[in-house]
Amino acid sequence: MGAYTEEQVRGIVAVVQRVADIVRAQPTLKAVRIGDGGTPQEFDLIMDDEDVGYCARLVRQCVEVGCGFAAYAWRYKGASALDTCANLKAAGYKLGSIADREPGCVVGINRNAGQYGHVAMLLGEVEGTEYIVENTSDHVRGNPARAGTKVTPWSAIAGRVTGVYRLGRHVAEEVATPEPERVWQFSAERDGADIVARGVWATQFDDHQTRTGIPADDADVIGCSLPRGFCSDTKGSPFAAFGILDFAQVRVYCKATGRTIMAVVIDEGPAWKAQAGTGKAGSAAIDLSVGACKALGLADGQNPQVDLRVIGNSAATGHAAALEWAS
Repeated sequence: MGAYTEEQVRGIVAVVQRVADIVRAQPTLKAVRIGDGGTPQEFDLIMDDEDVGYCARLVRQCVEVGCGFAAYAWRYKGASALDTCANLKAAGYKLGSIADREPGCVVGINRNAGQYGHVAMLLGEVEGTEYIVENTSDHVRGNPARAGTKVTPWSAIAGRVTGVYRLGRHVAEEVATPEPERVWQFSAERDGADIVARGVWATQFDDHQTRTGIPADDADVIGCSLPRGFCSDTKGSPFAAFGILDFAQVRVYCKATGRTIMAVVIDEGPAWKAQAGTGKAGSAAIDLSVGACKALGLADGQNPQVDLRVIGNSAATGHAAALEWAS
């Protein structure tokens, strides 16, 4: 999925152009379905919560629809703009010079952009003016001048650009050296708004440093980590298809102890190479913090089978709990 051909890049540019045409022609349109063939997606153009931007989702959808990928299948997607840019940079797509940008590039606009950052798609030049397509909570800049998806002049964001990522940059190298296939040993499925995985293996972790900054070695932190495909070590995980956010709440039931806890996602992992005591890479579906292990009644180093339910739309509640731990 990383080998972006010229045809795929043209497809991405076409989707970005389509989005631009729609929002300029129909500024009050809330959503539109874009994409031919078997991979169309619903693009939310105006959010119900106008103070929230969904920039990383817009970028993911432009790439997936343009390349013909399934929803949430883009390997470099991130829960935030910063994650998306970090994933692209790690894969070698960041241009050494912003001046080498071209239509279809991903643009990181992360200078003074808050804890989640900002990201957009480069539309290119129209009648002498260069534009991006973005989804932002900004109510002023761009066309239309409201929060949501819009077309914005490059000049309005140029001073905040921290990187440009050209997806067609390393086609030859990626085609020549395909990555080995990874087989994860568990499955996950959607149940309403929730994500469910049953009879999966858990591991224990006690890192002080985590992706969210919440320490996993604090006994008061009921935290966990899920492999969500946000880095190379967790790529292809069954959870990667669902876009599970940091601080999502996870109900964990351990049959061996008969206990159930509500844990908060504070990190990314376990990695595909983790075996959870089964001898098979890809078998570990969740890492449990010191506090989570204690709450489940697990002995030190015990790797039990558990049932998981990631609660839909629970990240805000989980974040509130995490802030209390951090205080």
